[in-house]
Amino acid sequence: MINPLAAYRRWVYDYVNRLYLLSGYDFNRDFTVAVVMYTPMVIVTLIAAYVLAPISVVRSLLLLAVIVLLVDYLSVLIYANAKVYVRSSHFERYLTNTLMVMIPLIASGLTLEELISTLANIERDPYIAREFRLILRDTREGGMDILTALRASLNRVPSRTYSEIFSLIAETYLISANLADILMLKLEYLVRNKYNRLRSTTKRLV
Repeated sequence: MINPLAAYRRWVYDYVNRLYLLSGYDFNRDFTVAVVMYTPMVIVTLIAAYVLAPISVVRSLLLLAVIVLLVDYLSVLIYANAKVYVRSSHFERYLTNTLMVMIPLIASGLTLEELISTLANIERDPYIAREFRLILRDTREGGMDILTALRASLNRVPSRTYSEIFSLIAETYLISANLADILMLKLEYLVRNKYNRLRSTTKRLV
């Protein structure tokens, strides 16, 4: 028989860990776990005390405490989810620029690790640059080879565009001599999509 408390604790850990991963490890995970796990329990306890309390002043204080805890709980959840959303939007918005820089670097014959290292140093968007640094950390401190670290990165970045580009790199890097040409086709596709979206938006505004 499943223990409801154990199932709840497991759900909280999995949920917060997923947000933590997708945020690029960019918030306090232990604090968030504690707030998400225990605040609802405290709120339920306070509500029960509110119902049973006979004194109006005590009931008012308990109600105020419930409101404060609920606001804190929602604030922590919103903050963690906002970290993921902002990170995703940066990758979706600026990765095309990164791809423009990547293609000549790949065509010049850089190894995959040299490519990631170069991008980590020259990338202007802080969210994208941070992800390249995380890949390098996985290889230099975590003992992963560069392809394994790149595949781990695919699970960490909440961006379909990133997943499409770097899945393509991971799959074709060792078997294709035309990776730069393949990525150029992908770049043309992304630029065309952006242009079409911009034109559609402009037409709706006219």
